[in-house]
Amino acid sequence: MPAKKRLCAPEKLARLQTRFAAHIRDPETVPPPANIEQRRMRIYTELFFNSLSSLLSGTFPVIHELLTPAQWNTLVRAFYRSGSAHTPYFPEIPRDFVHWLTRENPLPDKPFLPELAHYEWLELAVQIDNRPAPESQPLPEKKEALLNGCPVPNPWVRLGSYTFPVHRIKPDFQPCKESETGHFFLIYRDTDNSDDTVRFLNINAISAWLFAAFQDNPDMTLKHILKSIAEKIGQGHPEALEDAAVALIQDWHQRGIIAGYRQKTDC
Repeated sequence: MPAKKRLCAPEKLARLQTRFAAHIRDPETVPPPANIEQRRMRIYTELFFNSLSSLLSGTFPVIHELLTPAQWNTLVRAFYRSGSAHTPYFPEIPRDFVHWLTRENPLPDKPFLPELAHYEWLELAVQIDNRPAPESQPLPEKKEALLNGCPVPNPWVRLGSYTFPVHRIKPDFQPCKESETGHFFLIYRDTDNSDDTVRFLNINAISAWLFAAFQDNPDMTLKHILKSIAEKIGQGHPEALEDAAVALIQDWHQRGIIAGYRQKTDC
């Protein structure tokens, strides 16, 4: 009979850590490591779970308000048990929670939950995005110069597109069916505010296509983007969209959504 393999200290520690983490994630079904006092283990289990619950309730306050304490604990425990939080950075755990909820919503009676979670998470995503903004530039005064330039959005601005009216969901309004039309938002920092307050701007589908085009086609002029949108909506004359688009760009520039533009020769 072969001799039993003896584990070296690092291997023993690794096994202990794995068992320790598995029990903390799922204390009801995974027994704790041997030789650890039950009272101490319970303290660790409660500490880790409560820290995660506090983080998620602060990031997703609407979801937290919708659920009973038992439902909330079940939701957080299911996420914790899944092992879907891969990031070592605490502020990024809510992103993993959104991805997990999109894959497997454990509350099928609330089909809006994945979209609502994404909508709430975007506020944090915009807030902690530390990418440098391009230098703010004044927009050209002449309409033709603006149409022949390439608008440059600030990098932290996010576009949210949803099938549920996520901005209206609350305890006494929880839709079970998707809306007939989509709901679109730009989430941005209010740079006029000293603490860069995050704002949500409700926009229509055409405005959402316009902003998405700025992000996806940084070298395409506004005039070419409007031509593409006109073809998409069956509008034979893209010039009909120009005045509205120019006014929109000016408003977005004032809000800090658009940082400026690049000349056609630079695009």
